[in-house]
Amino acid sequence: MKHNAYWFAASVLVAATAAAQDDVTLATARDIASEGLRAYDAGRYEEAADKLSRAYQVVKVPTVALLTARSFVKVGKLVEASEVYLQATRLEAKGEFRAEQEKAQQDAGRERAELMPRIPKLLVTIEGADPNEVAVAIDGKDVPVALLGAGSLVDPGTRRIEGRRGQQVVTQQVTIAERERKAVTLRFGAEPAAPVASPAMQGAAPPPPAGATAPPPPAAADADTTPDGSMQRTFGWVGIGVGGAGILFGTVTGLMAVSNRSDLDANGCVDSGCYLDQKDDVDSYNALRTISTVGFVIGFVGAAAGVTLLLTAPESPSSGVETHAWLGLGSAGVAGRF
Repeated sequence: MKHNAYWFAASVLVAATAAAQDDVTLATARDIASEGLRAYDAGRYEEAADKLSRAYQVVKVPTVALLTARSFVKVGKLVEASEVYLQATRLEAKGEFRAEQEKAQQDAGRERAELMPRIPKLLVTIEGADPNEVAVAIDGKDVPVALLGAGSLVDPGTRRIEGRRGQQVVTQQVTIAERERKAVTLRFGAEPAAPVASPAMQGAAPPPPAGATAPPPPAAADADTTPDGSMQRTFGWVGIGVGGAGILFGTVTGLMAVSNRSDLDANGCVDSGCYLDQKDDVDSYNALRTISTVGFVIGFVGAAAGVTLLLTAPESPSSGVETHAWLGLGSAGVAGRF
């Protein structure tokens, strides 16, 4: 059936007056609606459905709603068509073309009544779970819990039903034709229980993946943090080296101080009574004496610490090392069999 283009344009003009839209919006909607009507008459129903539905969003009158619903029926969008048909019957018919609007409403009511039995229905039920805990969607559109088990109107074709409970997702795909009624059951299994760690397992490292070689358990650390005390012995040798150097330095500077004192005594300096021209020699003597004392203190402390570390270091069973330390006036060291 060819549509009267003038009648449709007149309907749009009625909508323009009623909706008080701006001129640009109305002109655009009128142009899109005209293109949609021509596409419908030419059998290009996908294009007609797209353009007429766009015009209907701006021009809310029964005639535009009727033509939009008819284009939806042609492309298999039966559920959406039924809703637009219903809207057409509820819109207000008024203005100069009121008779045409009322006629469109009557046609919409009749065509909707003929369409409803053609719309397929899916009955979705849930097994193994409380329906209130499951989110159900058909083709990505949520289905209210109240409608589960009552049947949902769907368009003919292949439909995808999905149920989600926590991490569990159950899906089914079903092909349904016009006037067909189908039941779909989403079956859920028991939710996997979360593993409960025993007190002995708490804080333990996770098991290695299948096929992987578990790393060897870490060796228990000695108080020295090394199995054979090698680090402690290293520090012990360093201490003895520092101690020996300090004692040697103290000995050398001490001998220099003794030499300076002998020179002072030979030049008539007795106790603290010295000539004025001997002041620099006296100062040099006093400085060497102080430095020698410091050297001996550092030497003996370092040597003593080093010897202590060596004597208390744990021996490796296979090291074959036997040592003994000695400390004397002006010298220190460690002797043994290596």
